[in-house]
Amino acid sequence: MKYQNYYDTLGVDRKASAEEIHKAYRRLARKYHPDLNKAKGSENKFKEINEAHEVLGDPQKRARYDQLGANWQNGQEFQPPPDFEQFFKFGSNFGKQGQSATFNFGNAEQSSGLGGFSDFFNAIFGGSMFSQDKNESEQNNKRFHSHKASPKTAHDISITIAEASRGTMRQIYLRDPDSSEKTYNVKIPAGVSQGSIIRIRPKGKNPQTEIHLRINVVSDDNFSLDGNNINTKLYLTPWEAALGGKVEVKSVDGAYHLTIPAGAQSGQKMRLKGKGLPGKDGSGDLLVELVIQVPKTLSAKEQDLFKQLKEISTYNPRK
Repeated sequence: MKYQNYYDTLGVDRKASAEEIHKAYRRLARKYHPDLNKAKGSENKFKEINEAHEVLGDPQKRARYDQLGANWQNGQEFQPPPDFEQFFKFGSNFGKQGQSATFNFGNAEQSSGLGGFSDFFNAIFGGSMFSQDKNESEQNNKRFHSHKASPKTAHDISITIAEASRGTMRQIYLRDPDSSEKTYNVKIPAGVSQGSIIRIRPKGKNPQTEIHLRINVVSDDNFSLDGNNINTKLYLTPWEAALGGKVEVKSVDGAYHLTIPAGAQSGQKMRLKGKGLPGKDGSGDLLVELVIQVPKTLSAKEQDLFKQLKEISTYNPRK
């Protein structure tokens, strides 16, 4: 199998902080999200980014991965050391996936959620290459099929704020205990919030596992979420801020006209009620932060006008 250099995938240093890793992931996820980037190869790149974040964004997984050392090259043939499994007693966790996902329901002891990831990921975090021989696997499968409670596996699905606002569809592939693969079209309702769970009961005669799809709402350079409220920034010229007036502000579902009061200040926040994400208790708001920007270059006439303003104005912000 090929070694996966997750740090290279996210473009971060091995000593990067958790915040730097999450920031790099969000930037790349926006860039290669299949709904935003239709270029060839973007979906595969998006999957690689999600896999890298699944590992580096989880302190336990990252510590386990770092035990492999820093001398491996991306794509290099890799074989885990024979005593690697002894370093950690490791549990399962949520996976990251975007446009589509594959779930493998073979073994409750190994908690699937690993489906759709590379062989390298499954080897390091699936446990199948280290401690489970054929007899043990069969015993685990028997325990799985005789389990009275319905075990749950989980997987993350990333959507944009615009998709969260209007709702969207995702196609996923589920592999049942009988190894047959089935396709599901999953409806993600409008107003879904960060961390929301969508439950799926697999098809088949004896479905054994309930699937929980956990929603990851991806922020971008223009919009971020605060509950059902959408945060954005509106850039103003100095004269727009000084004189006030109506200015167009964009949201995920269109554009609105916002009345700027005369004397508006940079950092001031304004609210458009009901223009955020829909929710059970009504729609959230669009929260607009005003940012005043001064032109970097001025024409000769503009310089003359600013000089005149300097001469006649009595305003001093430092008093």
